[in-house]
Amino acid sequence: MDAVFRALADPTLTPVFARAAGIDDELLAVIAAEQHWRVTFDLKPVGQTVKLTVVRGGFEPGSTLATMVGEGWPRLLSDLRTLLETGETLPAD
Repeated sequence: MDAVFRALADPTLTPVFARAAGIDDELLAVIAAEQHWRVTFDLKPVGQTVKLTVVRGGFEPGSTLATMVGEGWPRLLSDLRTLLETGETLPAD
């Protein structure tokens, strides 16, 4: 569980798995500039594994950014998992 927390909290790792998920610096800047959005990570140990639940909110209804962020989470989390398990991210599409 500590490794998952460190990966989510380490500002040097976030861009690594974000870029692997197709999120470039321009999109990261747009996301960072949005003032009212929030993401909550809930980590719970489940046996030898960790259950990670992601809750996002604070976007304007119908926001393009909300759609883009929502569609990107599955790939982003897959890359995070692969990075933690292998030290590498998934190959770019």
